[in-house]
Amino acid sequence: MKKLVSTVLLGAFSLSAIAAAESSIVTTEHVVADAFDKLGHAVTYHTDVQNEPHLVLKSKVKGVEAMAVFFDDCNYKNQCEDVTFYSDLGKVDISDERLNGWNHIGSKMRSKAFRNDDGSVGLSMTVSFIDHKDTSGTEMLTGLFILESELFAASINL
Repeated sequence: MKKLVSTVLLGAFSLSAIAAAESSIVTTEHVVADAFDKLGHAVTYHTDVQNEPHLVLKSKVKGVEAMAVFFDDCNYKNQCEDVTFYSDLGKVDISDERLNGWNHIGSKMRSKAFRNDDGSVGLSMTVSFIDHKDTSGTEMLTGLFILESELFAASINL
C-alpha cells in the first residue's frame, strides 16, 4: 500500500512539474521591442554568444549614450524568463555616495546605478517572469526604465 501511495504521489508531482514547465511565464524580444515601439523608440535585434536575443535602442533617450535589453534563461523558442534593461550614461564624475543614494531602498527606484571598470556609469533593471501576454505591463516596465534613465541623467546634470 505504501508503495502504491508513493508511486501515485510521485506521478502527480511529475505531472504538476511538467504542467508548470509548459505554463512558465516568459516573454520574447518581440514583445519588448513592441513596447519600445509603442513608446516611440526604435530598436535593432541582436544575438549574444549564447544565442540569446538582445535589443539595442536606435533612438536617443535624453542623457543616455546607449540603451540595450538583454534576455536570459531563454528556451529553444527564444522565450525568456529574465529581462535586463541597461543604460550607459558614459564617463561621469559622480561620487560613490551619489550612486549608493540612488540604490538605497529608501529612494524607491527600481533600477540600480553602477560604475564600470572604465569609469562609465550605468543603470540596470532586471525583471523576471514577464508574461508575454501582458503587453501593457511590459510597456509600463519599459517606460519606467526609460523614465528612470532620464531622471538619473538629469540628477547628475547630463
